[in-house]
Amino acid sequence: MNRWAYELIRALVDDGRDPDPVTVLARAKHQPAADALTPNQPPAPERHHRLALHLAELYTHTVTPAVAATHARDVLEPAYRHAFREQGMRMQHLAETAADPDDLTHQFTLIRDELAKLWRRCKVAATPAWDTP
Repeated sequence: MNRWAYELIRALVDDGRDPDPVTVLARAKHQPAADALTPNQPPAPERHHRLALHLAELYTHTVTPAVAATHARDVLEPAYRHAFREQGMRMQHLAETAADPDDLTHQFTLIRDELAKLWRRCKVAATPAWDTP
């Protein structure tokens, strides 16, 4: 069911249409799954009904806008910490080589900018949409 739903959603997006559940189900009446036993015939009503139930389950148990920021923060904060650690090790390695001081300064600036960009993404993810000016 997931594969069929993905095929339907992908086809709708490729057509420039919004893959809302109603549109996905409408498309499913005429587009069977690629691995269907009879891919040249419309799906049986029972299979279409199973897809409808499956889509209802998917759409009601997915990430909602209310918790999307929390999920983004849960991903971005550890990514920031990991990047900070990796860049710190990179700076340590550069310091231990015979790198030119100008090159060290340039690399430090690049690392600082990269970490600042990732930190800004973390801050945006931590701020609820209704809290932004």
